[in-house]
Amino acid sequence: MKRIYLALAIVLFALFTSVVALAADAQLVFVVSKDQAHTKIDAAQVRNIYLGKSSFWPDGTPINAYARPLDAPAGIAFLKQVVRMTPVRFKHHWAGLKLSGQAMDLSMVGDPAQLGARVASNKGAIGYVLSSETHALDKNQVHLITLAL
Repeated sequence: MKRIYLALAIVLFALFTSVVALAADAQLVFVVSKDQAHTKIDAAQVRNIYLGKSSFWPDGTPINAYARPLDAPAGIAFLKQVVRMTPVRFKHHWAGLKLSGQAMDLSMVGDPAQLGARVASNKGAIGYVLSSETHALDKNQVHLITLAL
């Protein structure tokens, strides 16, 4: 009986790690509000936005950043490719920013369509989805940016 549980545990672990590995290597697409469609951004700027180091777009518009749940495939890819942190370290970083009064809480949005709607309805907003999730976005309402990360 113990062997069955051990075998099941090994199979589940292998499945979990393969899903995490696939998610971490997935292509991210950044979603910005139409008012920022003309803004050129690079990977360093996106990293600074999500680390709370950049609060305004070049035109002076406040940045309203949305994130995906850190344990979801988009969140896993974001942590690995953009901020290069573990979920615990990223949460700790944001907790420090909030405690010091340097930032408000980062808004988490689970569903790509909801993220697109929030970005579309908030001037200066930015979020991210996996490239496989862009079909859920209204591309007439948001601008999509693919970065080399």
